[in-house]
Amino acid sequence: MDVTEASSETNLGSLKQTEESGTELSLVLPAWNEEETILQAIQEADTALQLLVSNYEVIVVDDGSTDRTAEIVRAQAELNPRVRLVQQPRNIGYGAALKAGFRSAKYKLVAFTDADCQFNLANLEYMLPLSKHYDIVSGYRIDRKDPLLRRFLSWGYNTLTQFLIGSRIRDVDCALKIFHRDKLDSILPEADNFFANTEMFSKAENQGLSVVDVGVQHRPRAAGESKVSFWDVPQTLKTLLPFWWTRVLFSGKPQPATNSNKHFWGAFALLMLVTGMLLFPNLSYPLIEPDEGRYAEIPREMLTSGDWITPKLHNEPYLDKPPMFYWLCATSFRIFGATDWAARLVPAMAAFLTVLVTFFFGNRILGLKSAFLGSLAMVLSLGFVCLGRFLIIDSLLTFFVALSLFTAYESIMGEKLKWSWWLLSAVASGLGMLTKGPIAFLLFVPPLLAYCWISKTKSKPTLKAWGVYALVALGVAAPWYIAIIAREPRFAHYFFWENNFGRFLYSQHHSQPFWFYLPAFIVIWVPWGLLLPPLVLFLVSRSAPLRNARPLSLGFLVLWAGWCLFFFSLSKGKLAPYILPAIPPIALAFGHFLSTMDNLTEKFSLKKTSHILCEKSAYIICIAGFIGCIVAYALQLKSPFELCLAVGFWSVAFAVIIFFRKKNSLRVSYVLFALLAFVLTFDSSSHILPAWGENYAAVRLPPHIKNQIIHSDTPVISCGQDWGSVPFYLQRDKTQNVNAQSLDQLKQHVDDQAGAYLILDHNITLESVRKNLPPTIAIDLLSNTRKATVVFLHFSKEKKTASKQSVGWVTH
Repeated sequence: MDVTEASSETNLGSLKQTEESGTELSLVLPAWNEEETILQAIQEADTALQLLVSNYEVIVVDDGSTDRTAEIVRAQAELNPRVRLVQQPRNIGYGAALKAGFRSAKYKLVAFTDADCQFNLANLEYMLPLSKHYDIVSGYRIDRKDPLLRRFLSWGYNTLTQFLIGSRIRDVDCALKIFHRDKLDSILPEADNFFANTEMFSKAENQGLSVVDVGVQHRPRAAGESKVSFWDVPQTLKTLLPFWWTRVLFSGKPQPATNSNKHFWGAFALLMLVTGMLLFPNLSYPLIEPDEGRYAEIPREMLTSGDWITPKLHNEPYLDKPPMFYWLCATSFRIFGATDWAARLVPAMAAFLTVLVTFFFGNRILGLKSAFLGSLAMVLSLGFVCLGRFLIIDSLLTFFVALSLFTAYESIMGEKLKWSWWLLSAVASGLGMLTKGPIAFLLFVPPLLAYCWISKTKSKPTLKAWGVYALVALGVAAPWYIAIIAREPRFAHYFFWENNFGRFLYSQHHSQPFWFYLPAFIVIWVPWGLLLPPLVLFLVSRSAPLRNARPLSLGFLVLWAGWCLFFFSLSKGKLAPYILPAIPPIALAFGHFLSTMDNLTEKFSLKKTSHILCEKSAYIICIAGFIGCIVAYALQLKSPFELCLAVGFWSVAFAVIIFFRKKNSLRVSYVLFALLAFVLTFDSSSHILPAWGENYAAVRLPPHIKNQIIHSDTPVISCGQDWGSVPFYLQRDKTQNVNAQSLDQLKQHVDDQAGAYLILDHNITLESVRKNLPPTIAIDLLSNTRKATVVFLHFSKEKKTASKQSVGWVTH
């Protein structure tokens, strides 16, 4: 929409010249309870138009007035055939009145003004000639005479519309405008309230109509009271925001799904192959404390005790989390044995299924290309894969949240609610509540409610549907919650208040600033971070090709991801894995961005920028890989041979990128980038992370010593840390714990025993242990890692010999 500004002082012709031009005009006057001003408005209009145009009509639209407005207009119509009355059956609204008047107009030019006589129609003198060159002539009020509050509200509204809709009209609600009748039909408002002007100009911009802004005189209201009040603001916003969301931000057509041809199954097979190669190899390495040790030991104790109701750690109730994750791990142990890889299989499978449902539903709502590129970007992001291979609950929660939101979206896409998808979503929400508590429901409800409201979907769930949803979700989750409360009465207060609401509202546990998740997400999204700014530009651009490429389903993904990031940013306690449920929608939005860029011609600046950033990102991957392998070698996470191999690969990759720099297209850049991302993610998750686990394991014993401890009754004592991996690897249902400040208790544990195995935190020195033991106790070294030291304490037959052994061992 081309907007030009013209001055009211410009002399564009006299009244006589305008009249001789043969101009015909329909003037619409919307009126509601304007008996005090309507007669003056009609007379002023008749007087001005007689001098300005050769033929005209004055159409007064009575919007269900309860006073004498219609009666006065009817009397004037009997006296003057150029005056017509259009009556609405009831008070529908300002926009509805305008629409009725526009549809009744019969001349080529149609103008409107309000019936409160605040505009001097002599201003049409310099507006009418401009209508020969512009599709719309729009006035803006000079020296506005309204009360201060009214002017403030108008300023705020104009500023908001300019920001959201991109309108360049200075005074969008100025009630003096001229339209061409043949253009008017395509921009008639759907809104019945004061939003009508904004909607018409937004449609005009989308259709490329030309508009000129003209300053017009403004007068105080002739009589009566304004029908605009502060309470119109919420109603107008209620109309503005959905319009902005559905007609400006996400106005593209839905993308057709592809699920039956060779392209779909080829993309599916390739995606599953890549996902499997990144998530499942080399899961067997020592548990990384503290999370992995804890989340492996709890299901082991659950399996050995046969108690599937109360999660326990060291034979004590562990009430921080619901049992779904523990149930799945215990089931994996029953099938494959209680091993570290069997435990990690659960989050890895959850991440695998998350990729699968993201691809499946992404294809349905955005199309095959966007679904494939988005799912591939997700599985090639370093954070998603590493967290998917890590023994924590968040990957499983992400799967259930994603499944619940995808299926809920499917249920409301149509003329009526699809109950099969809706009930499946309820089951997924119930399983999510069994995984991590009410957070699953809190991540689900707000984005869905917001989408139903802002998109005006016809099949939004009723109260009955929500009631059924809640009953199904609670039917899945409530039995366990009832059972655990019956066994552990303190669970309700501890879990719901202290561990959930308390941690969210005031806990200092993992306290981080509000903006914490901005850098956290960039780290999780490595190596795609440089392409995030172009993604944001794509989502907010007002360019017609980009706007038409954003379907409403993309808006649902934005609400989902935005709510997740905002909700966790509000929480006092923050950890990076918490925002994993935001990854699937962001990945699909990213995939749709890549797909759109691939479809655009090279002239688009955003495509050029994306191409450049993709190349820069490839360079950064090579540099990061080069530096990373050197750091890994310094930390003893790579052998010399692996270092040479890695340095050689990243050097060659860097040279290849330079060679193809001026020869490749955006598509080739994406392929090269994806290959480098695969190598970086595979090396980090399947080699460096396991090596870290090996170096920092709490328990790493030779097999014969490990078996000896497993089959003996000698006590196992953890000093300084409460490691979950200790009882897990040693298959002990009960271990003892001594903190660093209570080492004097060690003597008590050993005095009456045949010996004891001691696992020392790396911060506890051997000298401090020796000082708290009698000289009759000898110390034998079993294992030493950067995380802990394992020793065996036993009574020596001879005090002298024991002392020598002790001293000799310490110096060793």
